[in-house]
Amino acid sequence: MPPEVPPLNLFDPYYRVVHLPLLFMLGACFGSFFNVCIYRIPLGVPLSLPASHCYQCGRGVRWFDNIPLVSYWALRGRCRHCEAQFSVRYFMVELLTALLFVGAYLRIGHSPALLPALVFLSLLIIATFTDIDHWIIPDRISVGGMVAGMVLAAIWPLGLAGGNPLAADVFPAARSLVALVNSLAGALAGFLILWGVGVLGRMIFRKDAMGWGDIKLFAMFGAFMGLEPLVYTLVIACLVGAIAGTVGIILGRMRAGVPAPAAIAPLQLDPEQAEALMTSAALGAEEREIVGRALTHPGAVGPVRHHLPFGPSLALTAAVVYLYFVPIQEAFYRYTLWRY
Repeated sequence: MPPEVPPLNLFDPYYRVVHLPLLFMLGACFGSFFNVCIYRIPLGVPLSLPASHCYQCGRGVRWFDNIPLVSYWALRGRCRHCEAQFSVRYFMVELLTALLFVGAYLRIGHSPALLPALVFLSLLIIATFTDIDHWIIPDRISVGGMVAGMVLAAIWPLGLAGGNPLAADVFPAARSLVALVNSLAGALAGFLILWGVGVLGRMIFRKDAMGWGDIKLFAMFGAFMGLEPLVYTLVIACLVGAIAGTVGIILGRMRAGVPAPAAIAPLQLDPEQAEALMTSAALGAEEREIVGRALTHPGAVGPVRHHLPFGPSLALTAAVVYLYFVPIQEAFYRYTLWRY
């Protein structure tokens, strides 16, 4: 029997053992870049300049000290020059991105739908941590991501590929336009649904119940997922958010008045950065008040600390629904009244 001839197509599943480590390394590299985005985009600082540097001593980070995942442990999480401590969060974002890239590949397989999935997961990572750190979701992520989702849906080999939720025949349309129609409908529905929730919450609670950042983020979800997965995302995210919020309130009351650990301390900015952040058009009135308290009362545990943003709950749920849409759909149809 003649020996098996390897396929000429390097993207063939035959080379899966090579694809997995390459995707892991690619994810780690993107995760390193996402750390820059998470810190700089909300502050309006260019992503390319200045180059990576220590925020304590100002010395530049050399290339061999900026290797994703490796350099953090090689330097023991410290600056080579001044020994300033770096947050382990930098390492965790790199690792999380690498694992999500590999997980998306294992779930979707060798399909063009892997590209929009990786773009979507990347946007979710940046949105999650900017919301945690700064209590804002920049338009460059939400609105820019919404446009990116529509553009990717318009490229029919990507939009109609197996594994992409937008490929489902939800609306009557020419086959080549199905994904784009689903993307447009999902973005519009995402905006209107969360905007309606915000209006209803304001009528009931007499205060803003939903930030514009969350509303635009949900519209971005719709552009990548379509209408039906979007509804599942909202239902599950409300449950996740309710549980996380309850735990956060309990922990906040237990730790009232306790100084915050350095790893989650509020922003420490110079006067120019603080002014740029406070005058940013991306901040709503409530967000501006929260950021102002974080800047003027560093380390205080209070309403800012135990009131959790809704964006991370949305992003976590959206990632799960995107990758496991079919089994989640089947579970909703089987165990709820959804089918009626």
